Amino acid sequence: MNDKDYMEFLNKANEIDFQSNRTDKFELKSLDQNLEIPEVLQKATQEAYYISDADEPFVPVVLKVKDGIPDEVSFAELVNHPEPARAQVRIMDTNRWDPHGQYKMIIDSVKQVTRNDQIRVYQIFLSNTMSEYWLVGVKDEFLLGVKAVAVES
Repeated sequence: MNDKDYMEFLNKANEIDFQSNRTDKFELKSLDQNLEIPEVLQKATQEAYYISDADEPFVPVVLKVKDGIPDEVSFAELVNHPEPARAQVRIMDTNRWDPHGQYKMIIDSVKQVTRNDQIRVYQIFLSNTMSEYWLVGVKDEFLLGVKAVAVES
């Protein structure tokens, strides 16, 4: 088997594995209707990927929020989790989520768009091996930032 065939084989295997882990039961909301995505977030997410077992792109998050940065249950409600009270959500700071500075550009973009250094990372578990990381902050009455799917076996 030559290198090209081997790479095609690996890519196909990863695609099948990723699809089998995906949950089709629900999709979490990351953008409220009639809200514009800030240019800073559009640019930051153009070529940015979260590196895991399946490298997935970062996508912008723009949601209306009341009462500032949400707790775990409020966050699950905000993103339309089907069972917010039972959702597995973990909150962490950016240093714990990115201890090696690999996502500094993404973090800086979220800080810039929120004009706030208080950025949180929410990890919401979708299955045993799949979760979404939401890097967000609050500006005015909006939760702004990015999210990415992570597959971690």
